[in-house]
Amino acid sequence: NVMSVATSGEINYPLQPAFVAYKSSTTNNVTGAGTTYQYICDTEVFDQNGDYNNATGAFAAPVTGRYQLQTMIRVTGCTICNGGNGYITTSNRTYLATFARAAGAQDFFSMNVQLADFDAADTATVSIQAAGEAGDTDDVVGSATIQTCWSGHLVC
Repeated sequence: NVMSVATSGEINYPLQPAFVAYKSSTTNNVTGAGTTYQYICDTEVFDQNGDYNNATGAFAAPVTGRYQLQTMIRVTGCTICNGGNGYITTSNRTYLATFARAAGAQDFFSMNVQLADFDAADTATVSIQAAGEAGDTDDVVGSATIQTCWSGHLVC
């Protein structure tokens, strides 16, 4: 079935591209001195159309369209940093969001791209860059309680 309609009126498109994945374990000392770290959410909650690669962290659009993308990341290990940047990088452009942090904070950072344009086979990945440390001391937290995740779906 490419579409199903319930008698109550709900419409479901079971082949519509959609995914949610999370990082299952923490990676230590990956950013802090301005290093950009592409984090990989290696465990899929679901991947409705098989378009997310949990080994590379890349989503590949199966069809041309508009996709909504979002990510959340938890960073710990900050000693003196004051913030950084989060990136959702697609084949067509990079979306940037800046965040602020207090030293010693264990922060969650979330980022949404309301609609990103994709051509068929375009890809998207997520990364973070924290600044202000003397070295890369910040950790990207992963666990089964879903603290760092990445998701997206075709809207139209």
